[in-house]
Amino acid sequence: MMRRGLITGMAILTLAGCSGSNDEALLAWQAEYESRLETLDMQLLEATEASEKRWEQSGNGIRKMSVEYREHYDEFFSQLAAMRVVVDEFTEQQGKQDLLIASLKEEVDRLEAQLTRLQAVRTTQSSPAPRRPAPTKPVATPKPAAPAFDVTGIEVRGGRPFVAVASHSAQSLNEVRLLEVGEAFSGWRVSRVGERTAEFISGTGSVELTVQ
Repeated sequence: MMRRGLITGMAILTLAGCSGSNDEALLAWQAEYESRLETLDMQLLEATEASEKRWEQSGNGIRKMSVEYREHYDEFFSQLAAMRVVVDEFTEQQGKQDLLIASLKEEVDRLEAQLTRLQAVRTTQSSPAPRRPAPTKPVATPKPAAPAFDVTGIEVRGGRPFVAVASHSAQSLNEVRLLEVGEAFSGWRVSRVGERTAEFISGTGSVELTVQ
């Protein structure tokens, strides 16, 4: 408004200094300048208000975005905290399951060891005891002829004694026979097997041979 008054005053002075000017012309010039200044003032005012409005809208938008960002930020960290709780609970449960599995494995190993021991005991109990030959009564008979074989060794297999015999003419190990009590070789039946001797009987009597 001050600028408009200054310009108006300058226009009046200019018109007053012109020769041949009258009051009507002066008033016309003044009215025209007044109108132009009014238009400029209105445009300036509208531009200022529009600028302020835009700044206000921009500020509101920024504040709204800031509030929304803050809400999303808080929501994100809330979800993150909840996820951490879930992960901690899962880790704790996993640890308990690992301990339970280890305990069950130890129990299974213990039961398997007990089962193995029980099976071993049952196997021992169910194994038949070695048969002992019935004692024979000595018969007073003439001394029989010596057998035509030698005793080459005595072995124990599966708790049962065996005597190894071979004929006098044997040339290889393939000709060695293993006999247990009750079996016969060359007409002689094994009646008893000791640690270093074996007793044989035949129809003519009995004889005890020592390992050669």
